[in-house]
Amino acid sequence: MKHFIFLFVFAAFLSSCSSGGSSLESKDDMAKFVEELNDKFGKAAVYKEISFVQDNTVGTMITLTVTDKPTENKMEQYTMTKGVWEKTADINMEISEGAKLTDFTFPLSEVDLTRIPDLCKQSVSKIEADKKMTNMTASMVGVVVPDRIGDSRDEILQYTVQVQPKTGGSSFTVFFDKNGKLKEVSE
Repeated sequence: MKHFIFLFVFAAFLSSCSSGGSSLESKDDMAKFVEELNDKFGKAAVYKEISFVQDNTVGTMITLTVTDKPTENKMEQYTMTKGVWEKTADINMEISEGAKLTDFTFPLSEVDLTRIPDLCKQSVSKIEADKKMTNMTASMVGVVVPDRIGDSRDEILQYTVQVQPKTGGSSFTVFFDKNGKLKEVSE
């Protein structure tokens, strides 16, 4: 059974990933965000997903599922809008016998969020060059950890960047390994 855990990062932080776009996001911004997460949830916290969405009404909205008690099968979902965190749900994870919550989650120490701006730019450039398209943007970025027990985390942890035209349309997904090396592109 293959389920994927995604860490999604959307348009608000990724405007620098569109060709010719101005940068609203940088490695420093991502490092500050990691510090904020560590301050709020603790360095031992593990995440099922983190997503950033740009909303024209409220600005950047962040949603995440997290626990600071990785030995328990309980997680919490939070949303941050206009700089205010709100707990939105308690989640009881159903874990198969022999598995543990950390098989399906990741600590921030396993990912390098400061790599995201460069991966976005690289993905947009690759799609524009390969597909002879222009005016592309990175609409989504994820850090993916498949729910496979026993595989090396170094082998399966990967970054995923979704690229599409700014006006909408077909999207392309670019996969990178844990170290930022291009793995594949799919349509």
